[in-house]
Amino acid sequence: MKILSMTATFGRLERETLRLEEGLNILHLPNEGGKSTWCAFLLAMFYGIDTSERVSKGSLPMKTKYKPWSGAAMEGRMEILWQGRRITVERKSRGRIPMGEFSAYESESGLPVRELTAENCGIVLLGAPKAVFERSAWLRESALPIGQHSALEQRLAALVTAGEEAVSYSETEKRLRDRKNALRHHKTGELPRLEQELAQTEETLRQLCTLREAVREKQAEEEAQLARRMRLERTERQLLQKEEEESRRRQLLAEEVQKEKEEALRKAREQTAALPEEAVLRQKQEEWAQLQQVRRALPPEETEAPRLPRLPEMLAGKTEEECRLLLGQTLRDYDAYARAARPEKQLGYWPAVIALAVTVLLVILKLWPFAAGMAVITAALFVILTRNAAAAERERKAAQRAAEELLRRWNAADREALQQLSDRIGAVLAAYERESLQYLQTRQQRLQRLESLRRREEDFLRELRQLLPNAEKEPMLAIGEALEQRRMLRALEQEAASAARYAALAAAGNVRSAETAEAFRNLNEQKLVVEEVLRQIRSRLNHDHGRLAAFGEPAALEAERERIMRQIAEKQEQYEAVSLAMEVLERANGVLQTQYAPEISRRAASIMSRMTGGRYDRVLLDASLHASLRQTGAVVSRGAEELSRGTADQLYLAVRLAICQMALPQDTPLILDDALVSFDDRRAAEAVALLREEANGRQILLFTCQSREKTF
Repeated sequence: MKILSMTATFGRLERETLRLEEGLNILHLPNEGGKSTWCAFLLAMFYGIDTSERVSKGSLPMKTKYKPWSGAAMEGRMEILWQGRRITVERKSRGRIPMGEFSAYESESGLPVRELTAENCGIVLLGAPKAVFERSAWLRESALPIGQHSALEQRLAALVTAGEEAVSYSETEKRLRDRKNALRHHKTGELPRLEQELAQTEETLRQLCTLREAVREKQAEEEAQLARRMRLERTERQLLQKEEEESRRRQLLAEEVQKEKEEALRKAREQTAALPEEAVLRQKQEEWAQLQQVRRALPPEETEAPRLPRLPEMLAGKTEEECRLLLGQTLRDYDAYARAARPEKQLGYWPAVIALAVTVLLVILKLWPFAAGMAVITAALFVILTRNAAAAERERKAAQRAAEELLRRWNAADREALQQLSDRIGAVLAAYERESLQYLQTRQQRLQRLESLRRREEDFLRELRQLLPNAEKEPMLAIGEALEQRRMLRALEQEAASAARYAALAAAGNVRSAETAEAFRNLNEQKLVVEEVLRQIRSRLNHDHGRLAAFGEPAALEAERERIMRQIAEKQEQYEAVSLAMEVLERANGVLQTQYAPEISRRAASIMSRMTGGRYDRVLLDASLHASLRQTGAVVSRGAEELSRGTADQLYLAVRLAICQMALPQDTPLILDDALVSFDDRRAAEAVALLREEANGRQILLFTCQSREKTF
């Protein structure tokens, strides 16, 4: 398979075309000339763009990184020669899916090539999946090391087996490990679950035996409580017989007490017949308390009216209004003096100077009559302007002296001090006015409230004397005595009612002595305790019977335990078998690695020896394709991380070329992006010679920012 041309709208490329030839193509482009973009475009054309890629640390997904700078849709066309047919492959963006529309057709006839699809294009044309191609024939300066991948592992394993690429060690090992974890992983898996079920079943059997024993104990306790209840019922009958004898004696005593209480109540009612109702007395008591509270809440009487504070001598003996007017006039006068004292902009002697210039001009022109007239005018202007300037200066100085005299009289340094003095005096006068007004208002309000309170107290005392004619004492004391008489009447009414109820109860036989009542109370408490204990026992018995029914038959539980034990034995056998299979797989993988790794190492060592002029003759690969290098004649090998940048890149190039020779079809193109940038001139020349030889069987695209590769 050979690539003939590429046209791309991809990243910085805007409908740019790159034409290629067979063999080695050295594409010399400057920095930011599109080398990496062309390489990424080739990968996208063969394998498409993975839209599931997301932004990761230090890396952008291809759909974002190579979005066309012009804002156009991402698309491209590639013309190739495959199996003797000239074929055009196109990918276009579809909706929000970059390069999601694929087509492949014969370039001359336009007939579709049905063997190629968007999914299998790279695998069919290049003979390898994307992971294998990226790790072998696609070499970039920033990604020369070979990473391990199951697809590459399958391809290498197929070299030493029958050619089967469907199975890899890592995938098989992962499936076995997943099955082993499914059987037992720490405390999870099928075996721990079955062991837990077995423990639960055995615990259920144990609980069933314990529950049956508990049921027998509760039944015996129920019989004991029933016997105790029968004894309490017999004692209750004896107490009832004794109670009947005492009831007749209590009835006679209750009737005598009732008569005494009723007589005392009658006398108390006669004594309190003239008193108002208790609610009325309570209301009057509250009214008097409120009046006294109002009196206590009155503000204290002001003993002295506010005094006008001391003012400057200029304001002595003046009223507040006169002070404000005088202060305002003083500020206005000062402002007028200040304006008058301020120098005004004058025309000066300019009119006279202009007249003098005109006179000189007339003299030069020898217009003597006019010159004489202008000379007279000029002299008159000089005299008038001089007198005006002197008069204005006198007026200004007089205004300045008047302003200074005004400041001196008020003892102020400047206009701002005079304004501050006016503001302070105004504030003092305003405060005095407020205090005087407040004093008058407070005094008037207190007199009004005091007069209103006096009238209300007189009205209250007049109404109280009508309710209590003999109440000549202090109002609260008279009301308290009346309330006390009412309280005593209410107490007698309650005592009479209690005596009547007690007599009625005694007549009905519902009154018991303290001793008998205590005995009945103790008896009832014991009966309640017995009934509560019986209720709890029967409730627990019902609960235990329900649990017994829920547990089922012991034989069924025994059968369930046997079934779980058999399953545990089967799963344990599977677990041991999977463990054995993993051990065998590990040994088999080691055997495979010892078969394909030496061949790759041998070829890579030959390439490395040639590039370095025989300095290194041994390349070693481990299971993860990590390469190390041994110098000719040396004892130990060194990993790539221990080598210089250039030598490490040469090692990776040698390993990748060896993998390409072994794992890829002979016509799969080899793409290199600045892969030789860190080589010195001698080793770069050897690398170009190697690539030129490799290009005899496959097309090679070497993108470089240097001109030396083309020179070599």
